[in-house]
Amino acid sequence: LIALSEVYYDTKDFNKAILYANQALPLCGNDEQLFNRAVYLLATGYNFTNQSAKGVEILNIAATKFPESSEELFFSYSVNLYDNGYYREAVSAFNNFIEKYPNVPTKKNASFFIAYAHYKMGEWDNAAGAFREFIKTYPDDELTAEAQFNIAEAHYNSSKFKEAVKEYQHVYTKYPKSNFSSSAYHNEAWCYYQMKKMDNMIVPLQRLIELYPSHELVPEAQFTIGDYYYNKKDYTKALVEYKTFIDKFPDHYKTEEARSFIKELSQIDAFKEYQIAIVSFDKKDYKKAIIELGKIVENYPGTEIAMACEANIASSYEQLGDTKKAIELYKKIIEKYKENPSGAGVVYFSEQHLEWLSENAISKR
Repeated sequence: LIALSEVYYDTKDFNKAILYANQALPLCGNDEQLFNRAVYLLATGYNFTNQSAKGVEILNIAATKFPESSEELFFSYSVNLYDNGYYREAVSAFNNFIEKYPNVPTKKNASFFIAYAHYKMGEWDNAAGAFREFIKTYPDDELTAEAQFNIAEAHYNSSKFKEAVKEYQHVYTKYPKSNFSSSAYHNEAWCYYQMKKMDNMIVPLQRLIELYPSHELVPEAQFTIGDYYYNKKDYTKALVEYKTFIDKFPDHYKTEEARSFIKELSQIDAFKEYQIAIVSFDKKDYKKAIIELGKIVENYPGTEIAMACEANIASSYEQLGDTKKAIELYKKIIEKYKENPSGAGVVYFSEQHLEWLSENAISKR
């Protein structure tokens, strides 16, 4: 009968599981193992059919008949409730367990389950309070770091970002070797983001990268630092951070996005330098202009600004009267960018000047 009840239990036909477990119970006699199996099937089956009061009643009967084994039975029943998403019922069951068995080792686990059940239900204040009580009761337990982290998470989830920052800081200061320290640095940074204190994000993100270089959150942290400087319009630092991201994580899904930003930033920086260099050209200091424009071509190859610089270098030689060098450079520009849509302007410019120089050379003959 018990085996039959277990079959129906496993197929989630709880009414039949209850039926056969009830039939088996009086036949168990003093066989403690069989009796507890039947009780477990009944208690959990009652719960799954919204008859939790009957489940508690049958557990109490078991505790009276076999008090030594009832602890494990009560605890397993409570865990079953939690594992199946009956969090409120689990809280009640674990509290009942702690009341019945205040001095057993599994009381610690029951307390932790209670805190997590509140967390799962989104009862953030209750969860934080329960985790805090756990730390107070078991300060040296291996679960305290996780409890501390969950206090911070509860505050974050309830938008109490200032409080969350303090709790995340407790994680990595009190439990620096725990598995939660890295995430604490990361999440602290995002608290500052939520509070619009972007400048404060950088230090915890840099600490995460420095202390945990292999952590899965590091690529996002590195990319975020690049974004921070980009949004601050500090394009030079943003360029460095995005390049660092690509060097460290070439296969990351955000690598192409980083390359796109680098291309954009290169255009911005190149344009700033171009504005300086073109002053020399406008002042007809062509030798200086050639040097300054050449540096831009070297530093920002392939950008539209670099293309414009190449055209202006050729024009500078033209203005200096070095027709041979100017013609050579115009031809190179045409050949280099004739298939590049972005280079259409400099190609047309070079073709016009090349044509004029060629015609002028013929007329001089």
